[in-house]
Amino acid sequence: MFRSVLIVCHANVCRSPAAEMLFRAYAGKLAMNDPRRPIEFRSAGLFGLATQEEVSVLRSTIQTLEDNLAIIESKSAAAGR
Repeated sequence: MFRSVLIVCHANVCRSPAAEMLFRAYAGKLAMNDPRRPIEFRSAGLFGLATQEEVSVLRSTIQTLEDNLAIIESKSAAAGR
């Protein structure tokens, strides 16, 4: 089984960071069943065309989404779903 996944898109501005977040969330659900199998997800781009400000905004947005997802999952687990 693999331990690391690199998700690549054109500029690493939208698609691959979003996919990284989704895969992390899915892997987190799998890890609840088998915590011995952590998988690291990273994203990268082939052509960095975004400005540093755009990348910072995107990373902040992704972090907010990850935080919200963690809260939802926590509430769901507490409710026994």
